[in-house]
Amino acid sequence: MGKISILDLENKMVKLLQSTGMNKEDIQKVTDIYMRASFRDVGHHDVASLFSRVKAINENKINKNPKIAKLSGFGGMECYDGDNGLGEICSYFITERSIQ
Repeated sequence: MGKISILDLENKMVKLLQSTGMNKEDIQKVTDIYMRASFRDVGHHDVASLFSRVKAINENKINKNPKIAKLSGFGGMECYDGDNGLGEICSYFITERSIQ
C-alpha cells in the first residue's frame, strides 16, 4: 500500500465531504475529528470509517446539514434533537454546549 502525506489526507477528506454538500463549518469539524482519531489509531471514527458515513449521507440516511434544536432544559440539563445529523457533528455540538 502506498503512503500519503498528512496534508494530502486532510485535503482528500475535505474534498470527499464537500462532494456531499455538507456545509464548510461542519466539514472542518468532521475532518478534525477523523484526523485526530487516525493519529491516535483508535480503530474507529478514523479515515477508514469516513467512507461509510459519506455513503450514508449520499443515500439520505444521514442529514448532511442538520438543524440541531433544543427540546427542553432545566438548570444544567438540556435535551437536543440532532435532526438525524452525523454523530460527529451532533457530538461536537453537545460537547461545545456542555463547555458553555
